[in-house]
Amino acid sequence: KWDGITAPDHLITRAAPLPHHPDIQWIFHQITTGKELAAEGTAMRHCVLSYKSRCMQGSCSIWSLSKTDEYGAQSRRLTIELSAQGLIVQKRGLANRLPRPEEESVVQQWANEMGWGNQSNRW
Repeated sequence: KWDGITAPDHLITRAAPLPHHPDIQWIFHQITTGKELAAEGTAMRHCVLSYKSRCMQGSCSIWSLSKTDEYGAQSRRLTIELSAQGLIVQKRGLANRLPRPEEESVVQQWANEMGWGNQSNRW
C-alpha cells in the first residue's frame, strides 16, 4: 500500500443518449495498493503492475477509469499514468489499445478540472 497523490477519486456525469435512461458516469479511481494494481493489469491485459515500485516511490500515480452506461453496466475503460509533476503520461485501454474519442474527451475534461496536463499517449 502507498499514499498516492493528494487527489480524490473523481466522477464525471454525462447525459444518456436515450431518453428516460440514467446518465452515464465516468469514475476516475486512484490505485493505491499492489492488489488493486494487479487486478487492473489482469483485467486490462497490460503490464501496469510493473509500475508498483514507481507508485510506492511517489514518482507516478495510476488511475483506473471506468464507465457506468445508461443501462447501469459498469466496465473498466482506461488505465492512466499521472506523473509526479501532474502530467498525464499514458492512457491505455484493454490490451494496450489507444483511447477512443469519447474516452479521450472525458480524460481531457478530468485533466482540466484537476489542473493536470497531457504529455503523451504511450504505454
